[in-house]
Formats: sequence, structure tokens, C-alpha cells
Amino acid sequence: MKTESRVGDTKKAQPWPQNLKLMFWLIGSAGTLAIVISMIIATISVRDTTLAEARMVARGSIHKDILYQRWNAMHGGVYVYKPGLEPEPKNTNEEGYGTTTPSIEQLTLIDPTTMVQQVLESTKEEYGIISHITSLTADDSAYTPDKWEEKALRAIEMGSDEISSLELLDDQEYLRLMHPLTVEAECIECHEDQEFTLGNIRGGISVHVPMDPLKALSKKKLVLLGLGHVIVWLIGIISLTFGMSKLRKQNLQRSLAEEALHKSEEQFRVLYHNSPDMYVSVLPSDGSIRQCNDTLLSKTGYSREEIIGSPIFKMYHDDSLTEAKKAFHQFVETGAIKDKELILKRKDGSKIDVSLNVDVIRDERGKILHSVSSWRDITERKQAQKVLAESNSMRELLLDIITHDLINPASVIYGMSEIVQDDSPENELIGQIHLSSERLLKVLENTTILTQATFGEAIPVEELNLNDLLTEVVDEFSSRLQVAEMKLVMDISQDIVITANPLIAEVFKNYISNAIKYASDGKNIVIDAEQQVGSIRINVRDYGNTIPEQDREKVFTRGLQLDSESKRGRGLGLAIVKRIAEAHGAVVGVKPNQPKGNVFIIDIPLSHKKGDKYTGTEEQTA
Repeated sequence: MKTESRVGDTKKAQPWPQNLKLMFWLIGSAGTLAIVISMIIATISVRDTTLAEARMVARGSIHKDILYQRWNAMHGGVYVYKPGLEPEPKNTNEEGYGTTTPSIEQLTLIDPTTMVQQVLESTKEEYGIISHITSLTADDSAYTPDKWEEKALRAIEMGSDEISSLELLDDQEYLRLMHPLTVEAECIECHEDQEFTLGNIRGGISVHVPMDPLKALSKKKLVLLGLGHVIVWLIGIISLTFGMSKLRKQNLQRSLAEEALHKSEEQFRVLYHNSPDMYVSVLPSDGSIRQCNDTLLSKTGYSREEIIGSPIFKMYHDDSLTEAKKAFHQFVETGAIKDKELILKRKDGSKIDVSLNVDVIRDERGKILHSVSSWRDITERKQAQKVLAESNSMRELLLDIITHDLINPASVIYGMSEIVQDDSPENELIGQIHLSSERLLKVLENTTILTQATFGEAIPVEELNLNDLLTEVVDEFSSRLQVAEMKLVMDISQDIVITANPLIAEVFKNYISNAIKYASDGKNIVIDAEQQVGSIRINVRDYGNTIPEQDREKVFTRGLQLDSESKRGRGLGLAIVKRIAEAHGAVVGVKPNQPKGNVFIIDIPLSHKKGDKYTGTEEQTA
């Protein structure tokens, strides 16, 4: 029941072990923190990238404007046709101003600064980028710097390459960038009166790049980055949960395995220490004992402290010490001992007959680490063998008594009666004495043979004509059949020959005797034979009461009696029949007859020849 309960528990939700909970929260928190830090870094990176892109836009606009100015200056100005365009005042005295062509009435000369200023205004209208050429020494108010530009120009004069920052203009955020304008060779030609020096800073170009379009792009990037981080975080949490769930399951399985192992070890420990055999483990190096069970302690009287570490030979009796040393060498050399009979010595010096069996535990290289040895107490078996030996001696004595003390007098009676019968053949009393003495000799002979068979000794066999054998048996029951008013019919071929000892006639005598005794109301007995594979089956049929199925095997057991109100025996007849059959390798049994009654059978093997001796150890099937 405990096992079933444990199996059922594994199917229920098990609480997470405390260490797995802590691991889950630590890894989850660390992963979440890593995602948050990554998102912060990504946000800063996007912001810096946006500022860098704004600076690139500003620089690109400035470099474009400078290229326009430089190109214009390289060509000494540019003539354009645009009615109503007012030239710069300084150009009104320029030679060529008001130049006409055949197709155009008048062209206007545009200087570099004017052209750039007009381009800057177009850029503001088209792209929202505000650019302003300015200088700290400007005479024209259009080029006068504001506060930020003034501060940036001064920083450039102090050596800065460019100045940029985020500023709010009309509640809109701009990146403002100031780039220096230096005096080039073309500038000197146009501004000779201003005493410009080549390479000097004469002002700067200030650019305002609106941040809203770039921020909109960066916002999209941040949304995508955030979504990506959330997906990664979810995947991580799901993977972590799945992994922890798998770890929990493995931890549960390991816990159950450890618990099962603990129970198994406990069961083994209980079995080991409560085994009827004495267990001991011995080291092959010095023969010292490293472990033993409680059974050894209780049977020998030693304490565990007295045994552990002591040499194994201490446990053996002096009568068995030599054989014990041989057994130890066999263990060291082969690693196995099977049913070696030795003698142990109790603490009080008394003996214990044991059977030694040894197996070994080896390391990965095959080296013997220690033995797994068992001593089985065979003292009772030895005593039983002793009693059996004594019994066999008594049996032999009994056989000698039968052979010499009974058979010899009976033989004398038989011989003397035979002589007297020859002299007085008409004397019925002498004839009866002669017949009875002959039967007594046969009974004694059969008893000897039956005793031999019972103890597994060989019995002599010979070829016997089955019909002649059964005829002699039936003749012995003629008077009893007549008294019981029964009829016996024998249907046996004259050609059937069996190989057996004449003792087998006792089987049929018992079958017929039981039929007369217990089935006389059936009035008939039939004996027939049928050929089997490798055997001949003889059937003795009666027509009395059918033996119940549950008793059919029991009737051949010693002491069981067939039910009868007036007739009871000792229950030995059919038990003797079974012994005689087994002595011949034959099989006996009983089955129901039709319409009622019983059929007692014996299957006699046909494999023996005249002169053979049979011990009854071969198996036959009915």
C-alpha cells in the first residue's frame, strides 16, 4: 500500500524545493536586470545616434554652403537675371554691373555671401533647417550673432573646432552647431579693403537642425528595441520556467530514487542482518574480516568488535583449519567457492558445521576488493545424515535378518514339506504347508526387492508374459470372487511381454483386492491392455462407486483409506503400488469408469531388456 501511495504522489503537483525557488528568483532577477540595463544602454545609444545624425545633417548643410560660397568666389561672383532683384550696395560700383545682352535687358552680379544667404533661406523653407552666417565684427545687422552664436564664436576663437548643443527655440528643440569660416584666397580678392589675412577666422555659419523628425525616427527604433527586449525577456522567463520545472522534476525523481535507494538499503540491511545464513566480507590481502552480519554474532557468541579486523582463520575450528586455508587460497586465486563444507568454532569452543559459498566484488580493472562470503549452518543436516546413516545400517540389519533369520527357516520348511509331499502326495495338509511356505518365500523375496527399490537401489528385471502373470494373479482371487459373487473378465493378448520384476504382480493384486473389497455391488471386474507410446497400459475396471476427483491422487498416499462402512484397512495397499511402480519407472493413476466405477491404471515402460536392473529414477508420463 505504501508503494501505491508513493506512486500516486508523483502525479500530484509537488512544491518547489527551496533551493530551486531561490535559484529561479536569482536567475530571473539577474536576467531582468540585464534586460533593463541593455534597454538603458540601447536608449542612450539611440539618443547619441540621433544627436550624431543631427550633427551630420548640420555639418552636411554647412559644408554645402561653404562649397557654394567657394564656387561663387572662384568665379568672381555670378550674374543672374531676375527682374526686381536688388544687388548688394557694394556691388553697385562693380564693373559689369548692369551688363546687358542681346536677349536680356540686364544681369545682376551676386557675390558669394549673398548667394549663400539666399540658399540658406531656401533650405529653411524646404527642410526647416535654419542657417545663419554671422561674425563678431559684422557691420550689417543681418550678420549680427545672437547670444548663443556670440558665445560659440568666442569659443571658436579660443581654439574649438566647432560648437554644438541642444536648444529650445519657440518651444521646439533644435541642435545648434557653429562651424568657423576662415579666410580663403578668393575672399582676399573680393575684400581687399577689409585687410583679411589668409587662414584667419572671419566668422561662422550657425545651423539649427530641428530634432522632432529625428526624434520620431529614434522613437520607432526605441519601440522596436523595447519590443525586442520584451520578447527576449519573455523567452528567457519561459525557458527559465521550463528549465526549472524540468530541474524540479529531476530533483523529485532523484529524491524518490534516493528514498527508494534508502528503503532498498534498509531492506537489504534488515535482510542482511536477519538472514539465516552467516555473512562475512574478507580482504584478499591479509584475510582480515571487514564486515559481518548479526546472524554470525548470534550463532558464534562473538561481539562485532571481536570479529571486525581479525583474521578469518580465527573463526574456524582446528579440525577444519587446513581446509579453510585451502579455501582462502582458492578465493584469492579464482574469486569463487561453491558449497565447501567446513567447521566454525564458537566463542565457547563448540563446533558449527557450515557450507561455505564465496563470491567477490572487483574494481574496474578486475582486481578483487573483498569477498561476499556466506556460511550456511548445516549442523542439523549433518545430524540428519548421521541419523539416516544409522537408519540405513538398521535397514541393512533388517534385510540381513530377513535374508538369514527368516528366509533360511522358511526355506527349510519349504524343502522338508516338498520331501514329505513326494512321499504322501495325497496328504492335503502337507500340500497346504508346502504352498504356504512357497508363498512365504516369495513374500520375503518381494519385501527385500521392494526395500531395495525404496532406498534407490537397483532391482533385477526380466521378460514376463503379461497374460501368464495376470492369470496367476486372478487364480489367487478365485475363491474371493466366488464369495463376493463377482465376475472377472480378462482381455489380455497372449503376445504381450513386459520387462519387469515379478514383484509387479503385487500391483494387480492390490487393484483386484480393492475392487472386490469396495466395488462388489458392481459385480464385474474387467482387465484389459492398450498400447501407448513407449509403454503398455493395463486397466483394471470396476463398477462400484466413483472416487471423487479431488481424491484420485490422494488414494495413492500412505494412510488414506477408501470409505466403507464395514471394511477398513491401514491405507498401505495403493501406497505400496505406487512404490512398486516407481521402482519400475512406471506410472499409476485412477480415472472414472463408464457408466460408473473406476479404472485403476499402470503404464509400464517397454525400454528394459531381460537382465537389466532398474533404479526407478527415470521419468515416465501417464
